[in-house]
Amino acid sequence: INFSIIYKQGDKKDFIPEKILAHENLNTLNIYEFDKKLSFPNLNDVHVSEATYYRLFIHEYIDNKIETLVYVDSDIICLNPFEDVLNEELKKLIESKNIISAKTEFDLNSKEGLERFGIKDKNYFNAGVLLIDYQKWLKEKVGKKLIKNLSLNKAELKYWDQDLLNIYFEGNFLELNNYLNFKVYLNENDFKYTFNKKEEEEGIFLHYSGKFKPWSLKGALNGNSNFYHSYYKKLYED
Repeated sequence: INFSIIYKQGDKKDFIPEKILAHENLNTLNIYEFDKKLSFPNLNDVHVSEATYYRLFIHEYIDNKIETLVYVDSDIICLNPFEDVLNEELKKLIESKNIISAKTEFDLNSKEGLERFGIKDKNYFNAGVLLIDYQKWLKEKVGKKLIKNLSLNKAELKYWDQDLLNIYFEGNFLELNNYLNFKVYLNENDFKYTFNKKEEEEGIFLHYSGKFKPWSLKGALNGNSNFYHSYYKKLYED
């Protein structure tokens, strides 16, 4: 596996646990320092940081010879082996005319979708996991167009760069396998474990969506946080 991380605090690897750095399946780990002095919209009193916007700049960091990328948010962990399912999904993407694969967040029947941007009859996707045909992305100059659109739509971006991506693609994406962006919300007043056996066995990328996280006070006691806590203990022995 080849990992690339765009990170504001420098290009050192000292924040990566040794068990990951020494893992037999790790091929390369590239950490790029994001050194641009930019002002990003809608970041006051929210559960995301400006790092959510860094993926708009991947064309300035990631090797342009790479064929495909899998983008994952930092609130995602892997539950089960992903190679077979992921390769199948990437193959479908490459053979299609689409640039990305993503999971629908709001469908055509939802008022939340894209109507607030004057775009109707288009599905709105969640950007927590994106499969990217990087060669198409580069050919269409998607990154440069997104950065330009950022300055034009700053006031309207409720869901940050996810909105920006949806405005650009206007429903033109390949639907992603549900288990590659399996979303779970940690409710503040409901601590129940909600996974069934099928979800435990087939879920791949578990996405802790929403403002409460397994590492936050209001999310830690939720039974669904156990997956994250288990991995944390293995990595840090704490």
